[in-house]
Amino acid sequence: MKCGYGIVLQRVAQTIERYGMFRPRQRAGVAVSGGADSVCLLEVLRELARRWELRLSVLHLDHGLRGEESREDAEFVRALASGMELPFILERAELGSAAGNLEEAAREARLRFFREQIAAGAVDSVALGHTRSDQAETVLFRFLRGAGTAGLAGIRPVTGDGIVRPLLDVTRAETEAFLRARGIAWREDSTNASARFARNRIRHSLLPQLAREWNPALEETLAKTADWALAEEAYWKEETARLAAGCLRDEGAAVLVQRPAAGLDSLVELRKLRLEDRQDLMHVFHDPPPLPRSVGDRSSRPAASPARASGEVAFIVRRPSRPASSCRSQRWRATLSASQVARGLLLRAHGLS
Repeated sequence: MKCGYGIVLQRVAQTIERYGMFRPRQRAGVAVSGGADSVCLLEVLRELARRWELRLSVLHLDHGLRGEESREDAEFVRALASGMELPFILERAELGSAAGNLEEAAREARLRFFREQIAAGAVDSVALGHTRSDQAETVLFRFLRGAGTAGLAGIRPVTGDGIVRPLLDVTRAETEAFLRARGIAWREDSTNASARFARNRIRHSLLPQLAREWNPALEETLAKTADWALAEEAYWKEETARLAAGCLRDEGAAVLVQRPAAGLDSLVELRKLRLEDRQDLMHVFHDPPPLPRSVGDRSSRPAASPARASGEVAFIVRRPSRPASSCRSQRWRATLSASQVARGLLLRAHGLS
């Protein structure tokens, strides 16, 4: 595949601008594993650094999972940084004895390393080399597991903890073509071919089969699904915050849930009360079973009572006076008298999980 140098630079620059990934004179860490995507990312950001006056550093985490091969990856990246006269930060992690999902453990170790560098002030943000191909694989993987809109939004271009992904509009094939055209070497991770990992099975077997038999443009279709899902999530985040201001009031000892405006669409009602950044207050559930008359001992549950003002406030949730640790993991359901507020609420006071 031919991929012009200028085209890749332009596409990455547009992605950076669209999501506001960098500020002028920012210290940007570049996560480089040695693979094609991350090497391409480093080369592109080095070229674009002057536009934002970025001060780049190269970050590498040696998982120690492949013995000598892992050490060679680290030395390859060290030499790459040295050749570009960029600071190099190396961290080693021993994951060989990690229990559970090894792929997930490696991912968490990388993110922890990047966040530690940001917290220590070594860098202001860290750029990762996830591509549009990675995005497509993530969307398909999450779809197969039954994800909703938030999950189908896939890999976020920017996160609140300083992670940015400038290559999300460039495919894996394009990063490799870009490097070949410029004679730039990269490392191949032998574990990327192993069917042991679910993502590899999707990448090497399922996606190619679906593309052959159903949709040759499936990779782009899946990536576009992430684009619209992300846009929808962004819209609802703003909309729920706006609507919540009119229906939730936190008064310390109680949370007041007000009736929504007449005619408010039920989807908006549910979205409005499904506030991800206020999970200490409540979650929304569709059609929960009615609350039985006898609910047992309420000594450690938040007391609840219908509001006396039927026209304005639908429900009051009083927080428990007991320490949060004493009532952790206790849940209870209540059916509201004002069904317009939501189908049902799982009300959670501080300390409930």
